[in-house]
Amino acid sequence: MTQASPTSTMLLTPTSIPSTCEHIERQLDCQETPVMEPEDDPYYGHAATAVLCSRFIRSEFKCPNVPLDVQAARPAPTLAQFIAFALYRTCYPPSMAFAAVSLLERLKERVRPARGSSGHRLFITALMLISKFEYDDTFSNRSWAIVAQDLFAVKEIGAMEREMLGFLDWQLRVH
Repeated sequence: MTQASPTSTMLLTPTSIPSTCEHIERQLDCQETPVMEPEDDPYYGHAATAVLCSRFIRSEFKCPNVPLDVQAARPAPTLAQFIAFALYRTCYPPSMAFAAVSLLERLKERVRPARGSSGHRLFITALMLISKFEYDDTFSNRSWAIVAQDLFAVKEIGAMEREMLGFLDWQLRVH
């Protein structure tokens, strides 16, 4: 079991510098259409999954519902809305969100006591890792910054990925 100080990590105590992406990469263009238009459904048809995952993350890591560490031009989404948008934008099924939460559960077991100042940061990193583990052809870190609604810079996405991989000892298999 790896012991680490949660206060010294980007994942658990971030220093966010927002970035902007000038265009949406073609690989993020999903062929499917959303269940409902975003104006009609802030959860893009993923409310149940997003709320369940959000409750788990907020409970286990004592995260706020809205990240306090970002300085975005617009208000940051709630954690449930952030999760729903990530599923919508990537066209991933709910099982991918649950696999990401499974990685976070393992992270919590390895890094005690782990508190997170940003559930958004934890979730997007876990979703990115499980995606790269499950799929041969996945998104670039620039695309993940877009999926994360530009709350995190591309370099930050890479640092979060490496850090979580270290905490998990590169063990990404979900049973």
